[in-house]
Order: sequence, then structure tokens, then C-alpha cells
Amino acid sequence: MKKYCLCLYALFAAGIFSVYGFAGNLLECSFSLGSGFPLYSEQTKQTRSIHMEGVTQQRVILCMDAGLSLLLGSNIRFKAGAVSVQDYVFSGSRYAHFIDYAIYGGFRIFPANSGFNFGVDYLLSQRTDFFGGGQQGAYRTHTPWGNGFRILAEYDFHNGRQGLAPALCINWRWVPRGSYGIDNYLMLAIKLSYL
Repeated sequence: MKKYCLCLYALFAAGIFSVYGFAGNLLECSFSLGSGFPLYSEQTKQTRSIHMEGVTQQRVILCMDAGLSLLLGSNIRFKAGAVSVQDYVFSGSRYAHFIDYAIYGGFRIFPANSGFNFGVDYLLSQRTDFFGGGQQGAYRTHTPWGNGFRILAEYDFHNGRQGLAPALCINWRWVPRGSYGIDNYLMLAIKLSYL
């Protein structure tokens, strides 16, 4: 499953970068990789505790984001893309993996002619949970699709130049899950963007 998710992001990022040649200087492509901290609903925490009870756990959290920005003016951009938080909890053959995936659209505001910007995104998200190695065997569950928001701040090192440049990004996502409660994600990432 991990390889499948990474392949999808690589294809998505390659597709975004290939669009650049047709759009001139109106589009910016970006891909970010980072880590974060998910704050799950109480029901999700209880399910994980029951499944991983009594074992020492290791945890790896990956956050990925790929997007395409349309330059609307010198200080504003519209951005659309996909984001995923992959939370892998495991101990030997027992595991509880939580993979959240979302599509989003929103605006980035550059208050001054510098690299600092902030943004608000509307997103549509779902989470798939994979469990295995316990007494119940391997199984998976899905949350309902939820509408949520993401608030972010980042510093983009392009600063008006063309080409490839890094950016630092921090964001918080709030995603309702229907009867499953509300998930919150705090993410810190290094982004690579091409303008």
C-alpha cells in the first residue's frame, strides 16, 4: 500500500510539472514532503488502542502535497491540488495504518513583495484505516467523505525569480468525519516549487 501511494504522488507530480511547458509564466507547480501530527477523534484513538494494546509501537508519519497555482496577480494565487497524511503505526506483524487523502482548492495571499504568504483552502477528504496482525485478522475501514478547511503559512524562496526553489510550509487541517468525529492535522513540510 505504501508503494502504491508513493507511485500515485510521483505520477501526479510529474503530470503537474509537464503542464508547465504549455502555460508560460502563469502556472506554478509544487510538491512537498514533510511530517506532522494528527489529532484523531476519540473513536479512532480507541480503535487504535484496542488493536495495538500491550505492544511497543513504532510510528512514521508522512505528509505529501502536490499542487498547481494560477498566478492571478502579483500578490494573489489560486491553488488546487491533492494532499495526503499517512500515519503508519506498527509493532512486528501488528499494524494500524491511517491514510488520509484530500483534494483542495484555495487562495494564497502575498502581503508584500516577499516570499511570505498565507492561505485558506477548502478541501474534500476521506481516511482509510488498515489493521492487521491482531486477533481480528487483517481488515480496513473507510470514513465518510468530509468537507474541511486548511489554514497555512509559508515562506517561498522564489521571491520573483523563475525556476526551481524551496519553500517552508506549516499548516493545520480541520476535517469532520461524519459519525467518526473530527480529525485535525498539523503539518510541517519542505516544498519544492517551479515557476
